[in-house]
Amino acid sequence: AKATVDNNTVIADSASIDANSSKVAQAVSAGVSAGAGTLGGAASIVITEQLGSTQSWLRGGTLTANSLNVATDRRQEANVAAGAVGIGGSVGVGFGLAVNIIGGDSKALIGNDLIDGGDTRNTAVNVTGLTLDAQRLENVNSHAFGAGISAGGGIAAMIDVTEFRGETRAAIHGKLDGAGDSRTSIRGKDGLGAAASVTVSAQEILDARQFALGIGVGAKVGIGAVANV
Repeated sequence: AKATVDNNTVIADSASIDANSSKVAQAVSAGVSAGAGTLGGAASIVITEQLGSTQSWLRGGTLTANSLNVATDRRQEANVAAGAVGIGGSVGVGFGLAVNIIGGDSKALIGNDLIDGGDTRNTAVNVTGLTLDAQRLENVNSHAFGAGISAGGGIAAMIDVTEFRGETRAAIHGKLDGAGDSRTSIRGKDGLGAAASVTVSAQEILDARQFALGIGVGAKVGIGAVANV
């Protein structure tokens, strides 16, 4: 989701540039195998990936208003479960894997693109009050369960992996022109004095709740291994 005002002249009582995005992934995978012979094996795998960008950007031109709000709000959630049970006469194997990749940027920006060397836009913001706010909330609830049951050997392995990626940024960017002045200016509504208030804030909350359980049951050997990453 992107909200952009690019090289325009805007005159308003109040102006707001907002971008919001919300993503939810829910997945359940289960496997069961039972064999009266030698081997009973089951595997269950769940993989979720959420990427992308949420961005609000004022770049180039002149904006005049009593107040300007540039804001982004990015929210992502994954609820997944993977389970497997293997029952065999000699060997029972159960394997479960849950992988969650949650990422993407949340950016509220005014001014130049610092990565683009050719961005020479001049941005003039004439306001009484200015607020830039970038928010990002990522929440993962992930569960992996497995059991291997056999009269001989029971083996179970569970792996639960969560990776957070991305950046949360609220910023005013201004490159220097040939005279050494910033290409981005923030002034009061008259274009001469100082703005009464300027607030730049960014917050990100990353929450992962993972549970992995492996049970190996065997008359001779029972092995259970788990990993939360």
